[in-house]
Amino acid sequence: MITFCAKNDLGGMEGLIGVPGTVGGALRMNAGAYGMQIGSYVREVKLYRAASRKVEVLRSHQISFEYRHTSFAPDDMMLSGFWNYLPNRSE
Repeated sequence: MITFCAKNDLGGMEGLIGVPGTVGGALRMNAGAYGMQIGSYVREVKLYRAASRKVEVLRSHQISFEYRHTSFAPDDMMLSGFWNYLPNRSE
C-alpha cells in the first residue's frame, strides 16, 4: 500500500513506512507511527463476519478506531478497504 501511494503521489500513509504487516492486520490494530493512524484515512471496509457468515461493508463512522485497537470482532476477515488519501504537494 505504501509503494502504491508513493508511485501515485498520494500522501497520508507516510507514517506506515517500515511498519511490517498486512493491510488487514493494519486495519485490525489501527496501525500507525509518527503521529498517524490508519483509521484516520479509512473510508470503508468490506469484511466477512464469520459469526454471521455474511459479507458487510462498514463506513468509517461505523468502526471504532482507538490506539492500537478497533471494534472489529476477532473472527472478522478484512476483504478490502477504501481510503481517503491526501494529494502530495510538489514544491
